[in-house]
Order: sequence, then structure tokens, then C-alpha cells
Amino acid sequence: MGDQYSLRITLNSLGLVFQKQGRFDEAIQAFQRQIEISQTFNDQKSLVIGLNCLGRVFQKQRRLDEAIEAFQRQIKISQTLNDQKSGSSGLSMLNYQLSGLIKLNRQGL
Repeated sequence: MGDQYSLRITLNSLGLVFQKQGRFDEAIQAFQRQIEISQTFNDQKSLVIGLNCLGRVFQKQRRLDEAIEAFQRQIKISQTLNDQKSGSSGLSMLNYQLSGLIKLNRQGL
């Protein structure tokens, strides 16, 4: 189990590096793998972190529907954990995404 925890941390760090390098597909793969492992071990806090990171990559790629889905999942899990900090982060990102969609709709895009 300790090795799996280290793997989750490493995958998250790797995803962040890929994201900074603009290697978004590789970042998504790293975050999705971290999320899978977190789900397997029922590590809800790690899952919340992975979903937030995944949502941010989707946001950078303008894949807004996928970003919203990731942030909504983050919020739902945070509420279950009664984790106000993570829930607030997810709500903030979701609000940002929805504001962007409204703006695009008004522009006719």
C-alpha cells in the first residue's frame, strides 16, 4: 500500500511537470492513472487532488465540458469528506468554467 501511495504522489508530480511543459496529453494520462489508483485504494483525498489537477489541464486545453465534469466530481467527493477547502477550490473552478461558457455563448461561439 505504501508503494501505491508513493506512485500516486509521483504520478501527480509527473502530471504537473507535463502540464508546465505543455505536454497536456501526457499530463492527462498521468492524472487519470493517479485517479484510477486512488479509486482502487479508496483514497478520497488523493482522488480529489487528482480530479482538480485533471480539471485544470482540461481547462487549459479549453475542453470545458470535461473540466466541469472533473470539478463537479471533486466537489461531490469533497462534500462527502466534509472537506471545505477542496470543495471551495472545486466550486471556484466550476464557477470560472461556467462563466467562460456563458461568455462564449453570448459571443455566438
